[in-house]
Amino acid sequence: MHPMRTITIDLEELQMAFSNAMPEMTYYLDTETGEVLFDAPDLPLDVLPGADASSEERQAFEDRYLEVPPADSRKGYADMEAFIDTVEDESLRGRLEVAIQGKGAFRRFKDVLRGTPERDRWHEFRDARLQQRILAWLDDCDIQPNFEKA
Repeated sequence: MHPMRTITIDLEELQMAFSNAMPEMTYYLDTETGEVLFDAPDLPLDVLPGADASSEERQAFEDRYLEVPPADSRKGYADMEAFIDTVEDESLRGRLEVAIQGKGAFRRFKDVLRGTPERDRWHEFRDARLQQRILAWLDDCDIQPNFEKA
């Protein structure tokens, strides 16, 4: 267990990292600078320890850089279900309930919301739930965030 550290972090960058569903990309939080970095096949992260790195170099990397958990579609789906429960318009609620059934649920959900007043409320709702997950992860990592806007 590490002592709680306060780090200035760009919330929008961390939200993007938490929302990323591309398996070929891995995001890291630099616990010294608060910067969110990413590693991808076409843009490799130059601070990653190579295959020839010593165990000390690997440990130093793991102590400084925390791997951001990848997006979890089950949590995203649960967010949609929870949001639908808050929709007062019965017709819209019914269309959303149908939209999230089966493959393509996320796209259909967004399509149903397009052009409705509920669309902006959905974005706020989703962002608030994502921020709760981010705060829980940071707390588990003994980090007290000082969020800044880009």
